[in-house]
Amino acid sequence: MKRFIKPFTLDGFLPATYYLYSDSEFIGYYPEKERFMFVTSERFTVDYFTEMNADSIAEHTDIYLSENNLEYGAIIEQEENHSIIETKIINNDRLLHELVLSILASDGFYMIRYFKNNNSPIENEVRQSWIEQMRASATKI
Repeated sequence: MKRFIKPFTLDGFLPATYYLYSDSEFIGYYPEKERFMFVTSERFTVDYFTEMNADSIAEHTDIYLSENNLEYGAIIEQEENHSIIETKIINNDRLLHELVLSILASDGFYMIRYFKNNNSPIENEVRQSWIEQMRASATKI
């Protein structure tokens, strides 16, 4: 998990949540200034699973985009072992904007997310920075 996190600049984020299950792990990073809030304006998370519930990254990406109730969903990049997608969801009249890097590696399946939860889209410069960091992370396969 660590090799995929290293390429990200997480200034202003603190690791605050860690779960370990029999076949998966989760770590969540939240804004340092919001550390006592139950709902934060943004978050960065990494999910690890021992297996991917699809035969390929392409199939996983298609399932993710088709089975979630999305206002918007698009594939930014898709290769044999990874994909980067962008989604927008309206939940309780609030816009939730997400960038997701899915990686199929020899040691398991990873989903790395940057999630904006403040009823506005991710600013374009910030969006592009996260996408570039996701691309750099995908090179660690």
